[in-house]
Amino acid sequence: IFRKGGGNMPDIRYVCGWDMPLGEEDSLLTNLKTASTDTDPTQPSPVMEQLVKCLRNLISKNKNGGKPTLVLNGDILELALTTTNQAAMVFERFMELIMPPNKELFEGIIYIPGNHDHHI
Repeated sequence: IFRKGGGNMPDIRYVCGWDMPLGEEDSLLTNLKTASTDTDPTQPSPVMEQLVKCLRNLISKNKNGGKPTLVLNGDILELALTTTNQAAMVFERFMELIMPPNKELFEGIIYIPGNHDHHI
């Protein structure tokens, strides 16, 4: 997403994300327990919360009020280096932030699996 200088920029129609390794302990989008290297998939990471806050702010500038489509283009979940349950729980935190009832950030989501999403 690029909006240089505001002006008469067209509305954002698509937001593309890839290689997010949700669930992996080294991913900034996976929450870690305080003072530990253990993951805590029951809460979103601070970076995930700020990413969604930034997206919400950018998309709110759409002049027609329309919502874009989110394209998740591969390797969203880390199913090679963590458990399926762990990755799914972190993905669930992401979905809770971007698609809360009556405040959905996106009109729809297109999910294209990558090689780290191999169980899907």
